[in-house]
Amino acid sequence: MRTLQSYSVFADQFLGEYFDRMLTRGRFFFILDSFDEIPAVLDVNEGSWLIQHLSRLITEFFFSQDEGRGIVASRFYRRPKFGVGSATFEIRPFSDMRIHEALLRSGKLRTDTIDKLFRDRTELIPVARNPFSAALIRFYAENHGGELPSNQLEMYESYIRGRLDASAEPLGRNDLTVDQLIASATEIAWCMFREAEIGLEAPINKLARLLPNVRVEPVTEILRYASLARMSGSTTPRFSFVHRRLNEYFVARGLLNDPAGVTLQAIPTDSRYRDALALYCEVGEFEHVKDIAAFCWSEIANVQPDFATPVADRLRAVHCLRFLRDAFRTRPDAIQFVAELAQYIDGRLRPEGDLLAAKIALEATGLLPEDEAEPILVKAVQMGNGWISETALHACRHLKRIGAKLDGGLFSYLRSIPIREFLSREREIIFSLSLSDAFRSLRRYCVFRSVDNRLFVIIAIMAWVSFPSLAIGFGFTWLFFQGIGRSRLYKGVLPMILAPVSMARLCMGMSLLPLSWITWHLGVLPETKAHRVAHFLEPALLLHGSGRVYLAVAYLAMAFAVAPLVDMTFTLRRVEWRSMFSLERLKFAVPAVVLAVAVVVGLFKLLAYLIDPWMRKHGWILPIGLLSVTSLYVLSLAFRSAWMWPGDRRLMREVTRSTVLTRRSIAADFMRFQTHRFRIRYVEWLRDTQIQPVGDWIDSRPNVGNDAASTMLAQLDERWLTIET
Repeated sequence: MRTLQSYSVFADQFLGEYFDRMLTRGRFFFILDSFDEIPAVLDVNEGSWLIQHLSRLITEFFFSQDEGRGIVASRFYRRPKFGVGSATFEIRPFSDMRIHEALLRSGKLRTDTIDKLFRDRTELIPVARNPFSAALIRFYAENHGGELPSNQLEMYESYIRGRLDASAEPLGRNDLTVDQLIASATEIAWCMFREAEIGLEAPINKLARLLPNVRVEPVTEILRYASLARMSGSTTPRFSFVHRRLNEYFVARGLLNDPAGVTLQAIPTDSRYRDALALYCEVGEFEHVKDIAAFCWSEIANVQPDFATPVADRLRAVHCLRFLRDAFRTRPDAIQFVAELAQYIDGRLRPEGDLLAAKIALEATGLLPEDEAEPILVKAVQMGNGWISETALHACRHLKRIGAKLDGGLFSYLRSIPIREFLSREREIIFSLSLSDAFRSLRRYCVFRSVDNRLFVIIAIMAWVSFPSLAIGFGFTWLFFQGIGRSRLYKGVLPMILAPVSMARLCMGMSLLPLSWITWHLGVLPETKAHRVAHFLEPALLLHGSGRVYLAVAYLAMAFAVAPLVDMTFTLRRVEWRSMFSLERLKFAVPAVVLAVAVVVGLFKLLAYLIDPWMRKHGWILPIGLLSVTSLYVLSLAFRSAWMWPGDRRLMREVTRSTVLTRRSIAADFMRFQTHRFRIRYVEWLRDTQIQPVGDWIDSRPNVGNDAASTMLAQLDERWLTIET
């Protein structure tokens, strides 16, 4: 209230009379920004009592009002912990397409500059995922003829000098140069970083006392005028930089001035220190930077990949690995342990193993040379997990070319994305694949698949409206393929066998096609069983003459329209035809093929001769037989669900009674569910209820066949451990 007073006598009178009542009745919407940047919070760990206490105070403040509302903004690390009744909204980083749109929207950047960023300077893409950093890259390119910064320090310095050059009048009035002001700002930032009780905001009088050789007041005023800093408070002015990244830039300059001040032990424990040191490692002296990388590797190598190791030690290794990924992507020559790192990553990619450990390790493949990275990426996509495959796809960005095995694995991943998800993400996927020539064939597949999937949806709707039996047949066939799609046999043998067969997704409709052709060829049948069955299944089958021809053509056209022709075409193109039809094999293959064709044609003619009389009397068996087989399969699925779902429903009610859980109890409950659907519902409940479990897993994170529920649980544990990127 004090900040709102003293504007006018009327405002003071209004606030004095109504402020307390408006507050009690929830008429204010409070926005509390930068919770993680509270000075007292900056240097505590994630599980500190201080964060718990502050979170409880904020909760009580909101609940003390009638319909109290507000937003608390924070980075994920050291975020407040709120319970039931709150909602968490996550601001996601820029995707590749969003980065491209943001840079293109400026209207001042040439297209070749943006293309160069995505094709040649891929190490800047993770930096540009932050909107503020993306704006700094754009600013640098606009002022340097389309050139891109060689490192982040150069990017920040260009922006800061540009702001200070525009502030020439206050600089001259205080007899300061740009270099002097930058040096003074570095001293101020280093002091704020070094003094634990200050944090990211400091009283001006305290800075003046700690820095007697710096003209604190004019320097801070000029930084505020240049929109590089802000001042708060009226009686006791407090100084802070407008963005945390600017503070990190000046701290990195302080480390460059005094490399001996680098504290290696802070890398695994202090996120603020890691961010500033990452900037330093991009331009620091090579031998010193190499020693920093060696220290991080020693922390990583000392941790055993099992859950017998304390969670604190495992987190130290994770922070060191991600620091290596961020700090050395522009200086991979400082990594002197390439073979050991490749072995470390490879060892964590295990079928049905720890998904989170695999994902974190896979992120570091950008530090490896191509010949070391590609076999690891092939192994990752062969795990058959969408989360891991997505990470591998992003990790392929730095590769100039991809081999046949990796190309095939990525193709299988893209093909496995469900239609609904693919159509919602198609622009982003196609754009990401267009950034590298190595992905040319994959991008072409995605373009064709987007058209094919839309055609499939349209024709499926038409089938439902126009041909009921085709729609029923499509439903049965879809369930059938969904079932075998989860089987081990399908993953190993059936894809190659079923590629041509899959053109008949609407097998029910195709099964009716022979019957419609027979009725057209033989004329109107008498009132037989076949006639009555045909009338029941599809009245249109009783059409005469050209009507039956139209029906047959309609069935064929519809079956081919909804068939996965794109998938089949691209699958067959990836078969090693050269090895299959080499000259040595052709000597034996050609006579065998001729003989096989002759046998098949002969058998077909014999079968047609024998079956023609039988089809006149018993033609109804063909569609009814196939309908019976698919119906039995669907009934078996329904029986299995009916048998397991009641037990899982009771278990769901039992395990969701309490919100005080441990990771051991979560693992035990997760494995007790018999159906995939209820495992997903359980993980969704853990997420939506904002459970904060304690303890550690028993032996490993639960993983049931790399399924969606196991992936969601690993992603949730990444949040619980506050290591999400």
